[in-house]
Amino acid sequence: MKKCLTAFLLTLFGLVLPAAADDELYMYIWAEYIPDSVFSQFEKETGVKVRVSTFDNLDDMDAKIKITGGEGYDLVMPSIEYASLLKKQGYLQKLDRNQLPNFKNLDPKYLNLPFDPENSYTLPFTIGTSTFAVNKDKIDLNNLKTLADLGRPEYKNRLLLLNDIRAVMGIGLRMNGYSINDKNEEHIKKAYETLRKKIIPNVKGYDTEAAAQALLNGEVDIAMTWNGLVYAAEQESPNIVEVRMDDGMNFWVDSFALLAKSKNTVNAHKFLNFILRPDISARISSEYQYTSPNAEARKLLPAEVRDNKTLYPEDADVKKGEFEGDISDALPMYEKYWTLLKSGV
Repeated sequence: MKKCLTAFLLTLFGLVLPAAADDELYMYIWAEYIPDSVFSQFEKETGVKVRVSTFDNLDDMDAKIKITGGEGYDLVMPSIEYASLLKKQGYLQKLDRNQLPNFKNLDPKYLNLPFDPENSYTLPFTIGTSTFAVNKDKIDLNNLKTLADLGRPEYKNRLLLLNDIRAVMGIGLRMNGYSINDKNEEHIKKAYETLRKKIIPNVKGYDTEAAAQALLNGEVDIAMTWNGLVYAAEQESPNIVEVRMDDGMNFWVDSFALLAKSKNTVNAHKFLNFILRPDISARISSEYQYTSPNAEARKLLPAEVRDNKTLYPEDADVKKGEFEGDISDALPMYEKYWTLLKSGV
């Protein structure tokens, strides 16, 4: 019965499970995260054909894995939140460190995070931050030092926030001295009330991919966005700068993980070890510019990239910030107050 139901759902959603082969590797990853040339070189060097499917949001990734029962793919690319959930639900298997000699190239400060101690299940691929891009010609940077400063009356309708529950609720939690991973409903409610009263009156809107572009277009003067997009905006205009608040910022990680029902585990480890090579990791970071967790790869990047503090925050900024962790148990509470916040209640 379960097999029949799964077949029905696969047909309904237009999903076809790929078949395993000794010389193939199936992965389900973010779109526009790895250059095609990397896949081509891996195929040339190993003879393993890479079959790539992409997703545009993590909910789609999670839903597809659940619908297929975790079958048909070898490697997936979850966030911290979804990696924690998939691990708890039995969809992931442990990585074999013996097959990953290039693991030594990773920067220790991005390893052994609380959601996956010892990186038994995940391999960090990209590090990012939720930060602020500012038009320094329109904003006095001396007046923008803390998150509370976002509530200054002169910033009314000049602020754009990420359309991201963790990033925005993190502002309210930090303003009250709480962890961005807090699961106490009273604290989450207080974060919501702080945002509603002090920050939201200045917010013009919420966006994710186009936040930095709105700043470049002059639609807003302060935009909360991902550090990779801030870096891109800085390259387009000398007036755009990153502002890191004294309160610290959210860090996030996109990782590779190996599905429990993978039929190509050896090839999966070959690919992971391949992208851990400094030359390959540096090529990826050169094309898609987020923070690389590969310390050896950073040495190969141009000085203006590896020394850029938007992409590569100093250790003090990392210590001041906090990595987004697993809040799945409290997610309904977060969603409740996030909905109220965006509806203006």
